[in-house]
Order: sequence, then C-alpha cells, then structure tokens
Amino acid sequence: GTTTDTHNLLIDFFPFLSDAMDDPTSVPASSSATSKNTDSVQVVVRVRPSTADEVLKGDSVFSDLSPSSLRISPPPSSSSFRNGDTAPKEFSFSHVFGEETTQKKMYEEVGKRTVDRVMEGKSSLIAAYGCSGTGKSFTMIGPTPSSSSSSWTVRPESEGLIPRILSDVLARIDLITRSNAMRDEDEEEEQKEGKEQYKYIVFVSFLEIWKEQIFDLLKGPGDRPAL
Repeated sequence: GTTTDTHNLLIDFFPFLSDAMDDPTSVPASSSATSKNTDSVQVVVRVRPSTADEVLKGDSVFSDLSPSSLRISPPPSSSSFRNGDTAPKEFSFSHVFGEETTQKKMYEEVGKRTVDRVMEGKSSLIAAYGCSGTGKSFTMIGPTPSSSSSSWTVRPESEGLIPRILSDVLARIDLITRSNAMRDEDEEEEQKEGKEQYKYIVFVSFLEIWKEQIFDLLKGPGDRPAL
C-alpha cells in the first residue's frame, strides 16, 4: 500500500483544513495539488535520510526530486513491488524538502509563515502526517530521548517547529510590548487617555491521543487522567 511504500515520507499540512484532502499522497502530478504560498492550504513533504538497513536492502524509493514534485518507485521489500507494480509514480506538492533540509530551513519555510498569520490575528495550524518512523516528532519537536535516558537536552540547531514557533511568538510579543512602552513614554498624558490597551496571553497545551483517550502531557506521569 501507499503508506508502506513511502516509509520515509513526511507530509505537513499548514494551515490545515481537516476535510481539504482525503489522501494527499494520492494526488498525481497532473492535478492542481501544487499551490501558491497565499493559498489557504499548503501541503509540503519532507524526505528523511534512508536508514542503514534501507540502504542495505536497496529501498531507495525517491528520484527526480524537485522543489514541488517527486517520483516514487516501490522498493523491493514492498508488497506493491512483489505484486508486480514497479512503475514509478509522480506527485506534486506545494513544496518538497529533501533529506538535506535543516531544522532551521523547515522553520523558515513552514513555521515562520504560521507565526506571521497568528500575529495578524488569524488561525493557523501545522499537522504532521506519516506512519511511524517518518520523522514527525523530529520535525515538530526535535530529537527525542531514548527510553534509557534520564534527561533530555536538545541543541538549539536541532530544535523542531514547536519550540521555534513558541520562541518566535514570545520574542515578537516582547518586541511589540517594548515598542509600545517606549512610544507611550513619549506621548503626553492627554494622548494616552482613552487609548485602547492590548494584552497578550499565550496558552500552551500538550496532549496525547492513545487508544481513543486524550492525556495531558504537561502533567506528571501519575497525574494524567484521561480527558
């Protein structure tokens, strides 16, 4: 199936509309999947590097990578290949990021645009889609700790979209607040009266859906009742 064959394919939707596409990986290159940066829905793909095991098996599935399209060939270990379906398929997206793409580049091309919309008072959402091992957590958060690790420290250059977005939002709020404060100091008292004041409030939630139950991950392991 498609999910098995595209084992190192990560798809991000931003801003995301839940019913915009039933299956974005099924859209052929001849369709209008590629959209401009001003469109409501952007569908981007990030290709992670092949693992040593995939290289050994010859499971390299991507070729002819371009900024907005890629060609996928079923790997020898896939059910499609074993059933005789070896023809490559080409797909188009808003943007395709190759395996050399850095976390900083992903933020500049994906996350920053989302922050721009939020600071303009618009709703925006990034959703990562892909099967296990495609790089969703790495792209969204950064390197995750091993099960045996007692601490978790992420280098700034390895941070994913979520910490970078939060840092950018808070930095912009601080800049606006400082700018407004300096402007108010220069104004006469009469000018300040009746002027509308703005307050910025940032709410953060971190939830996990597991076996049809929702857990609040910002609480301790012993304090996580299903919501």
